[in-house]
Amino acid sequence: MVKNCCEVCGKTTSLHVHHVDENPLNNSTSNLMTLCSQCHREAHSKHFSAPMVRITCRHCEKPAMKNSLCWTHNTRYQKYGDPLMTKKKIGSDWYLVREHGL
Repeated sequence: MVKNCCEVCGKTTSLHVHHVDENPLNNSTSNLMTLCSQCHREAHSKHFSAPMVRITCRHCEKPAMKNSLCWTHNTRYQKYGDPLMTKKKIGSDWYLVREHGL
C-alpha cells in the first residue's frame, strides 16, 4: 500500500515505491516501502550500507523524524512540553488538553 510520505525521512513529494528485496515481481505489502526520490536513490546505491529501517512515531503510525516522534508530536513537544498536548476549543475559549495515545 502506497503511503502519503517517505517512510524514512517523512517527505511528501517525489514519492516512489521501493521493493525491499529488490525483486520488482514481489509486490507483497511486507516487501514494499514508500520512499522519496533521495531515499530511494540511497537505498539502491552500492555505497549504501545501512539497512532501511522503518521508524515510526511512538504515539502514531507516521514516520518518526526526531526523538522517535513524528512532525506533529515533535512540534507539540517543543511547544507544550508534552507530545500529546493539543489545543481544543470549548465554547468560545481554547484549552490545552491531553489527547489519548496509542
